Amino acid sequence: VLEAVGGAGGGVVHAATPGLVGVAVLVVARTRGLPFVASHNTELARYALELTGDRLAAQVAARALSWFYGQADRVYVPTRSAAEGIVEAGVAPARVRTMTRGTDRERFDPRRRARGMRRRLGPAGGTILLCVGALSREKGVMARADAHRRAGAARPELHLAIVGDGPARRELARALARTRHRMVGALRGDDLAAAYASADIFCLPSETETFGQVVTEAGASGLPAIVTDRGGAAEQVRHGETGLVVPAGDLAALAAAIALLHDVPAMRAAMSAAARAEALTR
Repeated sequence: VLEAVGGAGGGVVHAATPGLVGVAVLVVARTRGLPFVASHNTELARYALELTGDRLAAQVAARALSWFYGQADRVYVPTRSAAEGIVEAGVAPARVRTMTRGTDRERFDPRRRARGMRRRLGPAGGTILLCVGALSREKGVMARADAHRRAGAARPELHLAIVGDGPARRELARALARTRHRMVGALRGDDLAAAYASADIFCLPSETETFGQVVTEAGASGLPAIVTDRGGAAEQVRHGETGLVVPAGDLAALAAAIALLHDVPAMRAAMSAAARAEALTR
């Protein structure tokens, strides 16, 4: 890190993530007398709690992160929600700056819809509920399974397509047993873009997102999104216009939102158009 900073000859040192490398970057900045800035993109303390169930481990992680970001002259966050969280962790509000993200509107486009991809996601004639991301508990995968089971019980046309992989894959498969779903696996590039464009509804019930990049990709692809009201993903959806925002932890509300967008195609179509139009303004 010291050689990289010296070779770059820059006047500011930026840590894109905390952890050992982030601490090393901080040490180099202090050694060279350079301003130190950092980005906050992941709710690591929440992840620690979700993955381990150990509140002490989560508290230790929260304190470590508070110390790390407290050393920065500036902390860059992608949403208001993330800014509020970092301030609650003890960082002075004057040091926090919001720097949002963009989406590739040419790659993620409704025109990427493809029959072949549609067949990979689910059978012809149904409504495809798409989920994209890491299959890990902190991403709300079990809530997703429960809501799909509830909404799909009386809706044989509703099919869940899961794009991604991760440590909770087997647990999720067990939770979805005897439901209409497909585990597609990880997709990238044009295949991922085609998956978005070939589905009908997008769902991200995660409560730990600092931004929710997949939500903006779905919207650019013309998908109405269902998200929870906790975390940065909620800031990517205009409730009732480009998708639906449901209370965090309310599985009945999540299932009802899925059912509503399945049952009312006209609402789904209007939200699809609005989501794409919103993406074009970003």
